[in-house]
Amino acid sequence: QEWYKNKEFKLKMFEHISTNIKQLNVIGGEPTLIPEFYELFEYCDQQGTLGNKSVTIVTNLTNTNPRLTKWLPKLNEWTIWASVDGVGERTEYIRYPSNWNKILESLEFYRNLLGTNGKITLSPAIQLLNIDQLDDIVKWWLDWCGGELNERYGFTWLATVWYPLICNPSIAPREWRLRVADKLSKYKFDTNYENIIKELRRDQHSPEKYEELQKAFIKYNDKQDQFRNVKKTWRALLPDLDTALKESMH
Repeated sequence: QEWYKNKEFKLKMFEHISTNIKQLNVIGGEPTLIPEFYELFEYCDQQGTLGNKSVTIVTNLTNTNPRLTKWLPKLNEWTIWASVDGVGERTEYIRYPSNWNKILESLEFYRNLLGTNGKITLSPAIQLLNIDQLDDIVKWWLDWCGGELNERYGFTWLATVWYPLICNPSIAPREWRLRVADKLSKYKFDTNYENIIKELRRDQHSPEKYEELQKAFIKYNDKQDQFRNVKKTWRALLPDLDTALKESMH
């Protein structure tokens, strides 16, 4: 419902949030592109209620807005849930048409605002297009954080892509999954990381289901690349997966 187009109702919503809501999770689309997102912050600021609010912003970091420098420091606490699904060109592909340098710039923007009330939590969406790079994602994040997670820098495993099922790592050819599991197991992180490796080693579908899902994955991503008209296709980014799928189809 496009409630925000009704000025009277929008004002009532802002009044309710300002007066009664202490914890607010802002998801998307991309929240930092939504004008009403900023209108709400400005309204609460004018009412003097920002100081009792805890706000979580789920963002893919493709956009920031300088006005946040005015509001974030006034909040009781705030958290950026950074939806970064890979390193470099991998996340550019998955979050098309994102730009890696812009993502790094946005991270620095929020880092400069952390103070004592802010936190940045990396939340990659684990999927077939990035599972082979999971160790590299963790290493990059820890390096960016200064070597360790603490009250200012976090990591969450809450986002795993199950729908559509063709995006889940479980549908990949067995030999490819085992090679990826061996690669990931050379790095140690936490229990959730270890559990993902265990799941990669486990066969979860019948042979017929594997074939059905793998064909659907190929068709979907080929069509997507054709629509985007990109030079760096999924086949170019993951040549080993491409080869494994071709062999699995024979």
